[in-house]
Amino acid sequence: MNAPLLLLAGGPGSPPPSEPPWAPAAYAIPYVLFAVIVGGLLYSLRWYLRERRRARALAGKARELGLSFSETDQSGLAGRLGPKFDVLARGVAGKQSALNVLAGDWRGRRVRAFDYLYQRRLTPQGKSTALCYLSAVLADEPWLFPRTVIRPETAADRAAAAAGFEDIDFESHEFSRKFYVQGADRRFAYALVDPRMMEHLLARPGWSVELDGGEVLVWDGNRWAPDRFEAALEFLAGFLDLVPRHLRQEYYVESLHQPQMNPSRWPAFGRPPQPNEKASRLW
Repeated sequence: MNAPLLLLAGGPGSPPPSEPPWAPAAYAIPYVLFAVIVGGLLYSLRWYLRERRRARALAGKARELGLSFSETDQSGLAGRLGPKFDVLARGVAGKQSALNVLAGDWRGRRVRAFDYLYQRRLTPQGKSTALCYLSAVLADEPWLFPRTVIRPETAADRAAAAAGFEDIDFESHEFSRKFYVQGADRRFAYALVDPRMMEHLLARPGWSVELDGGEVLVWDGNRWAPDRFEAALEFLAGFLDLVPRHLRQEYYVESLHQPQMNPSRWPAFGRPPQPNEKASRLW
């Protein structure tokens, strides 16, 4: 009578209690958490070192171009330009920032080049986001141009055109097929994108331009290597040099003229100095 009772009570000779099937996974949890934490720290360290290398490289490029450099934006570019330019309004509102800012006078033009950081929603509710970057250059000019966008045409643009939301078409079928142009003043857009400007844009595919008042923004949707900043400045300078003279005259605003500009660029602004005008007013 006693032996069966001993077996039921787990006495000598009884099999050891079996572990639940989830036990091995439970034992692994601390190791998984440790690996995740270490992996996150290593990723953050790698990101930090990469950003430091980039900042040093851009600081060197700024010196080469004769521009100042700041790793952080001291002038509120993101807050000021975000509402003006479509490309800088991307992502979660209020979560954009400019960094690695190159600024100064380049070939007689007041320019700023920078990286732009924004958060893109990964879910409709916006609870999950991803950090995204692009680079851009901005020129300040003494004109008040109507808002105009010139960029490579996308499949979404063609779908919108098929639905009746057309952009501005030009006589050049090749240009109209490759570029999306939209603006507040169609007359201005037609005058701006003349045959010389079309040739300039077609020969340098990939670039996008937004004009709003005296500010002209150039980007291509990517975050640039340091040498690409100089290429962007070259493209911007070529674009501005090709703005037709009659538009410079019509939209010129003297109060926007920068005193530090090189006098040799005066003809590009669209009117000669007046005979009795003092040099102090011009420069």
